Amino acid sequence: MFQDEFNYRNVDELKASGNWEVDGLDGWGTEYYAASQVEFPGGGILRLKADVVPAAQRAALNTAARRTNIAYVSGRIMSTKAYDPVSVPAGWAPDNWAGFAYGMFEIRCKLPANGKGVWPTFWLLSAGTEIDVIDNGNDEPRRQISSGVLDWDKRNQLCATSGSKGCDTIPLGAWTCGGRSTKDGRDLSQDFNTYTVVWTPTQVTFFLNDREQYTVTSSQVQTHAYTARILANLQMTREAVAMGITHAEMDIDYITVYKPLQGQYGVSYDQSEQEYVNYVFKKPINDWLEYVSPRPGSIAVNPNNKDELFFCGTNGLLYRSLRSLDNQWVTSEVDPAQAHHRNWQINGELHFNPKHNLVTYRGHDGRLQSYSFYSGWIHGYVSPAAPLASQPSTTSGSVATATTGDLYYIGQDRQVQLLHRADTAWVHSYLSYAPTADSTAPTSTVALGDLVLDNLADGKVRVYYKGLDYRIHVLEPANETYTHYLLGGKEPVNGTVHASPGSIVASGLGSIFYIGADRAVHRYQWSGDNWVHDALTPNNQPGFLSAKGNIAWDDVKKQAVYVGADGRLQSFYQNAAGTWLHRWIDSYYNTNRFKCFMATTESAATEFPSLAVGPSGNIFYRAQNNELRFFAYTGCRYRNPTCENWSMTVAWQGLFNRTPGK
Repeated sequence: MFQDEFNYRNVDELKASGNWEVDGLDGWGTEYYAASQVEFPGGGILRLKADVVPAAQRAALNTAARRTNIAYVSGRIMSTKAYDPVSVPAGWAPDNWAGFAYGMFEIRCKLPANGKGVWPTFWLLSAGTEIDVIDNGNDEPRRQISSGVLDWDKRNQLCATSGSKGCDTIPLGAWTCGGRSTKDGRDLSQDFNTYTVVWTPTQVTFFLNDREQYTVTSSQVQTHAYTARILANLQMTREAVAMGITHAEMDIDYITVYKPLQGQYGVSYDQSEQEYVNYVFKKPINDWLEYVSPRPGSIAVNPNNKDELFFCGTNGLLYRSLRSLDNQWVTSEVDPAQAHHRNWQINGELHFNPKHNLVTYRGHDGRLQSYSFYSGWIHGYVSPAAPLASQPSTTSGSVATATTGDLYYIGQDRQVQLLHRADTAWVHSYLSYAPTADSTAPTSTVALGDLVLDNLADGKVRVYYKGLDYRIHVLEPANETYTHYLLGGKEPVNGTVHASPGSIVASGLGSIFYIGADRAVHRYQWSGDNWVHDALTPNNQPGFLSAKGNIAWDDVKKQAVYVGADGRLQSFYQNAAGTWLHRWIDSYYNTNRFKCFMATTESAATEFPSLAVGPSGNIFYRAQNNELRFFAYTGCRYRNPTCENWSMTVAWQGLFNRTPGK
């Protein structure tokens, strides 16, 4: 119904379009509006500016405006044309209420770079309804989106019966409903983002970059079919002067309005489906606790509790994150005393033991250590202090935890060893195994890393590891001993594993996935009498499908998850026909902030993603800049107007001639 891409050279051309009003001594903050504060820097951008008014000039302005708080002169645009028949409550003058009743309203803009004190807005105002799409008069106006729906008609009714004082005591939920988008640390002043609201007779839905934030139904807050004006303005709060802010800018790329054909507001304007949505752990201001060490294996999820995980901080200390009742993740140090004990600090990957409810890791003294909770976190040692051969290897991926609670690990002598908890003590032993005919070389049973366990149905544990030959070795349980053999037999082509830690994972479905030396994702599947090899990525794979970092198994979605060469999370999954297919986890949002690293080649020492999958299928990982993030598979609506149902007809300046629906 309307579109303005602001391809003007100056504010006079904007005024000549007849679309917008720009002046006004009125203001909702400490500002008044003037055409001088609307600029066009080029490239089809409209810029709203706010500048502090010299103190000597404020008294005259306040007198002229019959105000007392003017401190800034700012920019505003307010729509003027009537696109729907003007409608106002009985007794209201219609002159100032031309605009739209219902529709999809969208702005693409860049918010001011200032912090607290600025108040960027994009909103709709009628005589009965106010819809705030951007209403960022908050502490972090460039990082949080405030939006909401107000029923002024109901407020006026309540005020009429309760008196003016009653307006201050009206229960908030009786006439307004608002919320904020997920605070994920993005800076909305660094680039342009799209903010959309869909207003229908039954509901109001807010979107940020085409993703639903939340919906307010008419049963929560009633809206009215009175025509509304569109406003975009840069307000300034009372704190702005105290904060020393002298200048602010808000850039607008375009504003558009859609309506459904033939007024069919029941036609869907979005698509609803389960998708992966990215979240960042809440980071309080000046709080570094959510930063994850770049060391491999720095994240461990509690398989018994989807709302609890542990991670190694960039300082080598152990942290615990727990989801609270308000759906926020709260992080705390497990043991502040750990900072004063160098030997207790983390020098190896984390594991959570679901049987004994403890976190294990390799400490700086080389021993396997743990933290368990008994009315408080208690530090303990697991592996023997001597001999040295019985301490875990310094190679990443040398420790694994069985569902039985037993700990398997590769010792410094490169042999697989076992720790079994008997009462309150850990009992140490070596795994006893005999090589088969295909593993008679002197180094055939020597383990390098990537120790992986497959918990079998009979309670026994099959052990896989990467040998010095970079082949996958198997220890098959047989009574009290194990039989050793090479996965794939003597032919090494298909079995060569990449040197990066965490390159092997067991699915629990008779499959082993691994990152090959060619960086492709491979699979061995037990067919009933032998292991069959599949290369899930073809030999001529594009570079971005190459795997980097560790590989993890998602038992909820039955997929192997890994990080690609493009830094984005990817996976292989089976369709209904049994064919393995590739996809990006973050398929809806190709953006750098969700990546694990920016470089085209990762360094295990500085950019390891530490991928881990929780019991609910949430994919936790270390993102670039050491952020702790996760993807959750959840319902997520995104707007999707189609030419068949929703149409935008440019109705100004005669620039285009389009037939609705064509």
